[in-house]
Amino acid sequence: MHPAQRYQTAGRRALAFVIDALVLSSMHTLLEGMIRLSPHPLLSVLLAIAYSSFGVAYSVWMHVRFGQTLGKWIARVRVVSVKGGRRISWRQAVLRDIVPCALLPVALWYSMAFAVGFAPEPALYQAAWNLAWLWAILELLTMLLNDQRRAIHDWIAGTVVVRVD
Repeated sequence: MHPAQRYQTAGRRALAFVIDALVLSSMHTLLEGMIRLSPHPLLSVLLAIAYSSFGVAYSVWMHVRFGQTLGKWIARVRVVSVKGGRRISWRQAVLRDIVPCALLPVALWYSMAFAVGFAPEPALYQAAWNLAWLWAILELLTMLLNDQRRAIHDWIAGTVVVRVD
């Protein structure tokens, strides 16, 4: 493979995104159903914590352990360190998900509030949702504007996504 082709991952990353979205939405649906059926408020809160943190935990752990999520594995791409193409560290994996990590307290608050039957004011959640969409747009633009297809989170973490052929 020509060295430049190694970084031609846009289509594969889009496929990986869709697959991971299906994985995460399936788990969220399962956890949401368990929260609704939970007979005890404490169990509901614990399930709400799992519901809110599963996406970040899935991404961080899978990238550290395998260099790829299930979606990236199927799409045949892997996340590696820019320096030497090695497996990424825990620090790099967390930095790749720094914005979702920063938004996690908002998600936790809302999930736990709903789990115990409290309906919080939606303004904070809406602001976090808007920030997440803005971040996603900036990530996409950044990825499309450089030769290695590195998104902002890749620059922050010192990582790059490469093809596995």
